Parts: sequence; structure tokens; C-alpha cells
Amino acid sequence: MLEPQFVFLAACKAGRSEAVRSLFKSIQTLSQVYGSPVLLHKNQTPPLAVIISMLLINGKIDEDQAGALGLAHYPLTGAQLFRWKRWEMGPAEEVRARPLDKYCFFVV
Repeated sequence: MLEPQFVFLAACKAGRSEAVRSLFKSIQTLSQVYGSPVLLHKNQTPPLAVIISMLLINGKIDEDQAGALGLAHYPLTGAQLFRWKRWEMGPAEEVRARPLDKYCFFVV
């Protein structure tokens, strides 16, 4: 049986908070989800490929490098790449999913 720790979502709006919460609820071993809460185009996916490469080569994801990569790529393509962590989804950290997704839509 698969016990994924990371999930990479490379589809339009697949990284919306409601979908991510559902993944965390369904997959107990999952610790991080990478994805975009808004439309994601093919030219905006290279940061995901680099992060996946980091994981395959190093056996881990350097969070500082991944964050810098997403930040540096945003001005070039407008891509929004979020990293969601399980502990951010706990009861004390709860943010209503739909208002957060709407905010992400307007930021673009």
C-alpha cells in the first residue's frame, strides 16, 4: 500500500484549500501538498518539476529553496505555487476554505 508524504498537484485550481484539506483527511501519511489554487498553465509548472527533482535527488525538499523558487518564478509567469503542510490544517489553524480560495483568485 502506498503511504505518500508529498503530493504535487499540476492541474488548474487543484491546490485550492478545500481540495488540500480533503487530501489530508483521506491520506494520513501525507505531510505536504504542493499546488496552485488558481489556473495553472503549462509554462508555469517548471517550479514543480524542480521541487520534484530536489526530492528525487536529495531525498528531501529544501523548504527555503522551494519557497525562493516559487517567489522568483512568480514575476516571470504569474504562477502561484503553494506549499500546504498538515499542521497548518489543524483545528487551531483553521481558515474557512472558500473565502481563502476566493482571496487567491483575486490576488492573480
